[in-house]
Amino acid sequence: MNPSTVGSMAIVVPGLNMVIVVFPATLDSAVVTVGDVPVALYRAVQESVIELITEVLARNVLSKEEIFLSWVKPT
Repeated sequence: MNPSTVGSMAIVVPGLNMVIVVFPATLDSAVVTVGDVPVALYRAVQESVIELITEVLARNVLSKEEIFLSWVKPT
């Protein structure tokens, strides 16, 4: 195989805000294997969940600050 040609696969998963592009796991392989797909899906879902948790925590922190500030009266 030509080393400058590497296969890839694009996967769209409903609910994820990204297109998952799967590449071969090793440099000496030019094709995507069945084993490459679940690894790429796992990493993409993990990244998406971490991003979602970060957003939720940021909103909760802001709402707690707003509650605190609403109770504190300026002197």
